[in-house]
Amino acid sequence: MDTTGEEPKEIFISNITQSNPGVVTCFENRSHNLECGQYVTFREVNGMAALNGSTHQVSVTSPYSFSIGDTSSMEPYQHGGIAMQIKMPKSFCFERLEKQLVDPQFLSADFSKPEAPLNIHTAVLALDHFQEMHSRLPNIRCLQDAEEMQKLAASVTETLQSKPVLDEQFVKWLSWTSRGFLTPLAAATGGIASQEVLKAVTGKFSPLQQWLFLDVLDIVKPLEQISREEFLPRGDRYDALRACIGDTFCKKIHNLNVFMVGCGAIGCEMLKNFALLGVGCGSERGLVTVTDPDLIEKSNLNRQFLFRPHHIQKPKSCTAAAATININPELKIDPRLDKVCPATENTYRDEFYLRQDVIVNALDNVEARRYVDSRAVSNIRPLLDSGTMGTKGHTEVIVPQLTESYNSYRDPPDEEIPFCTLKSFPATIEHTIQWARDKFESSFSHKPSLYNKFWQTHASVEDVLQRIQTGESLEGCFHIVKLLSRKPRNWSQCVELARLKFEKYFNHKAQQTIAFIPTGYAVKRWKFILAISKATPYSSTV
Repeated sequence: MDTTGEEPKEIFISNITQSNPGVVTCFENRSHNLECGQYVTFREVNGMAALNGSTHQVSVTSPYSFSIGDTSSMEPYQHGGIAMQIKMPKSFCFERLEKQLVDPQFLSADFSKPEAPLNIHTAVLALDHFQEMHSRLPNIRCLQDAEEMQKLAASVTETLQSKPVLDEQFVKWLSWTSRGFLTPLAAATGGIASQEVLKAVTGKFSPLQQWLFLDVLDIVKPLEQISREEFLPRGDRYDALRACIGDTFCKKIHNLNVFMVGCGAIGCEMLKNFALLGVGCGSERGLVTVTDPDLIEKSNLNRQFLFRPHHIQKPKSCTAAAATININPELKIDPRLDKVCPATENTYRDEFYLRQDVIVNALDNVEARRYVDSRAVSNIRPLLDSGTMGTKGHTEVIVPQLTESYNSYRDPPDEEIPFCTLKSFPATIEHTIQWARDKFESSFSHKPSLYNKFWQTHASVEDVLQRIQTGESLEGCFHIVKLLSRKPRNWSQCVELARLKFEKYFNHKAQQTIAFIPTGYAVKRWKFILAISKATPYSSTV
């Protein structure tokens, strides 16, 4: 029902030509971000009134304009108008497993390895046959098991319609590492699997068609000449990792010093991976330093999985550090509450950066990323940068004297403001405007729509009460009861509610933030807001 899962785009119009096809130009040359074949509907168009309420398929002519069909017979365009994208359903067809096993259809994840998916498909089928025959996985670095796997893979290729050339080296590596476990690869696979479940349940986003294979063979190939003993179990929690990369590489990971800036959704995922890999657990050296000035908000709990409801309003870095140590008690971690910026350069001097082996960005804004990148470049430290926006994300590895730095190019300005910034630290005019829009949308659009939809679904109050008493769970019932309990009955109660909302938004929240974060940039901004609220007359507040 929704192939992308993103909010429908709204495009403000500056002009529509009276032609065939009619060309729509965006207001102030803002990019429309539409694609050919998508649909839009129009409203508030002055002049070409026939367009209002009509639906048209889009043909993109430039980033700032698109055509919609014949408008030559319509009245001339005058001014105004908004084009709203319409989400159109799309059908996907899948073949049965029996057919796909012999004639697979792949989604390519790495265009530099066009032959990899078919090689992996062949090798994994051979691994399945090996397990059926022996009720076990191939032994680590066992040449005899690897040779048997290669014979099984050769027989598998005969059953495939494309009759591919067998990559015996690839099959050997799968045999040698099949008992291994790489935490980051497992995390990526788990994320993809859970996404597919959500797609099936919600009807949002496009499902994978049909196979997706991932490999990180580039990690293990350089280790081919290392002795077999390097990969054998030692009886500790890192045996599965050791089977893939060897004991020497494991020790290097354990002795790393890592500085991670930020501890939100990406930070929690990073810390979990660090704990499972044993980063910073070395006996010789090794330490994970994590800093984040933010407190945990209720809205964080849906994606920052190291936090629980009883952690709300506690520091993110300290809470995440404690949760990570529960995963791996050997981890050495130093949680801090500083914001990494020019104001804290006395704390994070060059000497501090020179002690780090890797710097990791887990930030939610470009300005902070640029600053950390500049410190990494000046101290010749590698940087791992990553970011998310809704369901989208990116990662970038920046290696000194080998790759370009984060500051080497400019991203377009962020159109969306992180929710945690809006909720706790609105710092610019744009933040306050967006904050006000969100509050207005919630109070005067979302909640009333939820209320009306609920009573369209349920016939009467008596019916709802009866179903609640029997223990039935009704979707949206909690919000309806909450709205009814707070509904004003007269003008005085309206004034009272307005004043309580004002105190909540412009006084209590600020006082609470200052109490929990007694130093730094938040205090100055919230004290400014408090000063404004105290100077605001009661009448104008209402």
